[in-house]
Amino acid sequence: MRAATWIGGASTLAFLALLCAGFFLVRGVRRALALAVAAARRIAGGDLREKVAVTSRDELGDLQEAMAEMNERLALVIGEVRGGAD
Repeated sequence: MRAATWIGGASTLAFLALLCAGFFLVRGVRRALALAVAAARRIAGGDLREKVAVTSRDELGDLQEAMAEMNERLALVIGEVRGGAD
């Protein structure tokens, strides 16, 4: 009976630990995605002044970095077009 109680308790603790880890993982991904979506909406709205924040070194960070490059290049192209129109 002791072994069954110990295994049940250990299983419950492992489940709770995994649940907490999953919660924090999802929260981190959602925050990074929210920043990327906000940056995309700013760029789509024509606001190229604000830099896109790169908050991680994973795939979401790669996305944010690509968006930052896109933002900078769009600003350069628009500046060139405005300069050529004068």
